Amino acid sequence: KLSSSSSYQLHYSANNALNFFDNHDELYWNVTGNEWVVDIKSASAKIYLPEEMRNNINTEELQFDCFTGSLYSEEKNCQWEITAEYIEVFSTQNLPAYQGLTFVLGMPKGYIEKPSIQEQILWAITENKSALAVPFTFLFMLMLWWLKGRDAKTLQDTVIPHYTPPENLKPSQVGTLIDESLDPKDITATIIDFAVKGNIKIHERKKKGFLFDNTDYTLELVKPVLVAKAYEMEVINSIFPGTKKRRTIASLKNKFYKDLPAIRKKIINSLVEDGYFPHNPHRIKNIYRTIGLAVAIGTFYMADTLSIVTSISIITSGLIILAFHSIMPRKTKKGSETYYKLKGLYEYINTAEKDRLKFQEDASIFFEKLLPYAMAF
Repeated sequence: KLSSSSSYQLHYSANNALNFFDNHDELYWNVTGNEWVVDIKSASAKIYLPEEMRNNINTEELQFDCFTGSLYSEEKNCQWEITAEYIEVFSTQNLPAYQGLTFVLGMPKGYIEKPSIQEQILWAITENKSALAVPFTFLFMLMLWWLKGRDAKTLQDTVIPHYTPPENLKPSQVGTLIDESLDPKDITATIIDFAVKGNIKIHERKKKGFLFDNTDYTLELVKPVLVAKAYEMEVINSIFPGTKKRRTIASLKNKFYKDLPAIRKKIINSLVEDGYFPHNPHRIKNIYRTIGLAVAIGTFYMADTLSIVTSISIITSGLIILAFHSIMPRKTKKGSETYYKLKGLYEYINTAEKDRLKFQEDASIFFEKLLPYAMAF
């Protein structure tokens, strides 16, 4: 049990405590710290200069100031006295909880030897160990991608022209396999594919408005879909529920989006089941995206309890994880081979077919067999 008259002396050394500027050297020191939960009745400090400096320096060459209060406060409820032996600084009033005493001493150049570059680097690393989290996270994610995220190797990794899409691969699947992401455009390509095959007709309707004309489209189911993948039937049933045979695009705006999650899931599952991906690429992306955001955002909200270096390091590490999320899904060997075939089809459409497709568009002949795949690309 400590008595009220107990007295203690703590002896310690501190490296990297001085600041070196072009025209002076500086000691900026928080005497008490600012984390005490109790009041400090009085605080003082004595600063002893090195003997060589003390014997040769004129006290008028010294610059001194002090501050009190909370962190970054500019209050000056303090005084100081410069003597031939030391400089004493002391508070002039009670310091409430979480307030402290700080002083700054400026000295002429040449009396204190500046640390070497090697010492400064060593101190910087020692005092900012948390900064090592950034390169460690990057190297860890790079290793994880190398082991888990790279596509399976294939000998068929050369892009050569292909004139037809891979067998049994639908436009929506093509778009997803190319960028490992399912976009609304991929699902639109499915609707156009049904139109190309004659299952659906698309009617354009223009309505005159007060200032501008409005254009809407009507989808008409003219022929039943006999052979289709599960997600394609999901698309058909979402557009034409029950016995409905006609739907306007406008009428789908606030309804069709509710069915998109189920459609997306079936498209992704079809690619996994057919052996193009070993795992659901959306799920893989979401795992790393969630971890990266959780680390970055969580640290942002906890920043007031961490040092600036630690906060920046952890937030940066979270952003690194987030940056890797898009390349972590991997394709199987079959998926990799098909990917290069699709790149060949893309090159064919982008060169030989581009002008022909443009001609058909100008001539209002939209429904060409490669158009859905061009949309997916």
